[in-house]
Amino acid sequence: MKKYDSPPAAGISNKKSKISNMIKDYKRITITIKKELLKRVDEIGAIETKNRSLVLENLIIDSLGLHKIKTAVIMAGGEGTRLRPITFELAKPLIPVKGKPMMEHTLELLRKYDIRNIYISVGYKAKQIMDYFGDGSRYGMKFEYLVEKKPLGTAGPIKMLKNKIKEPFMLIWCDVLAEIDLFDYINFHFLNNGVAMIALTTVEDPSRFGVAVMKGSKILKFVEKPKFGEEPS
Repeated sequence: MKKYDSPPAAGISNKKSKISNMIKDYKRITITIKKELLKRVDEIGAIETKNRSLVLENLIIDSLGLHKIKTAVIMAGGEGTRLRPITFELAKPLIPVKGKPMMEHTLELLRKYDIRNIYISVGYKAKQIMDYFGDGSRYGMKFEYLVEKKPLGTAGPIKMLKNKIKEPFMLIWCDVLAEIDLFDYINFHFLNNGVAMIALTTVEDPSRFGVAVMKGSKILKFVEKPKFGEEPS
């Protein structure tokens, strides 16, 4: 099967695509820093990036409170029909992946980037989910549940929040497990004055997914589940 190369992902960072390559108004400077502080910077870099400049920039932005998103909405209301018969008894967010509930991986990703104010949209087996995750305090986070009496899709829970969220927020599904550099992602969004941004990836066979048609980093339209070999280039 041939590899399908989709257009470049909007806002997703990787080792070859750093924020320093995304904007042109950078200025080279020389700084003097204590060895112990530099060692700590390198320890952070070993986890998140090998680029000292990017680590220092992120720390400065973080300390100044710039380009920060503190709120996320997690979509966890689906029935998990493709995971039956497991989901006949267990809500999808609670299905174990590598020794912990699926949604716990999502929470850990958000907490890593200090996104701690969380709205969770629930419907199917809502009580089971709420009983397990509670109010978020044991994760160092704050949870508020949006209970759907009937499936509302993606737009429904967002509409429920129109009078509650007044600042930019992140929307993520409970079953999307990905290692995304959210700091880079959020910075890209603000630096490009985006109204909204979506993280994309490449796949071998796009016929099972929606495909974004792009111009640079802007999405022009989506083509839903194109036939293999007929996907937009």
